[in-house]
Amino acid sequence: LTANGSGVLTFNGSVNGTQNLTMATAGAIAFNGNVGNVNGLANIQLDGANPSSLTITGTVNAASLQNINNSFVNGNISITAAQNYTGSGLVLVTRNAGSITVGDITSTNSGSSVSFTHEGNLNLQGNINDLGTFVQNGTSGGTVFVGNTLPTSIQVGVGGASFNRNVTLNRALSLTAPGSIVF
Repeated sequence: LTANGSGVLTFNGSVNGTQNLTMATAGAIAFNGNVGNVNGLANIQLDGANPSSLTITGTVNAASLQNINNSFVNGNISITAAQNYTGSGLVLVTRNAGSITVGDITSTNSGSSVSFTHEGNLNLQGNINDLGTFVQNGTSGGTVFVGNTLPTSIQVGVGGASFNRNVTLNRALSLTAPGSIVF
């Protein structure tokens, strides 16, 4: 799907199917329902024009959700409901002081990645159970806030877990990884 210029892409109901969904716009992208709740999507891809924001209010079930071809979100990303990925995982990139806020994330493929590259804050408000790799890369400031209302668990299946920005624990954190853990 391509919206010309800064056109907005809005999905007001559930989005289902087993195909790829590639979106390109300089405007906002908003899913106001569940994504893949009946039939999980293949790859959800943000490409090209660098959207001004990405918001998903419902659950996500897909092979992956990724910025591709060096694209990024030119503002905030918010996906606070449960996310489940069966393929290459979750790769999110923001610029222009854009923050990322996520809830529970499950990635069930050992070849996957859960990766956050952000200029603003990273708000981890749920548990992360990732059989693959975990990457947090703050590029120009911002803080990593862990926890919202419950203790948070991050489990990484491959490699270590490192944080290159200040971390604020709003709740207790349990972090396990087979490699090094660096704050």
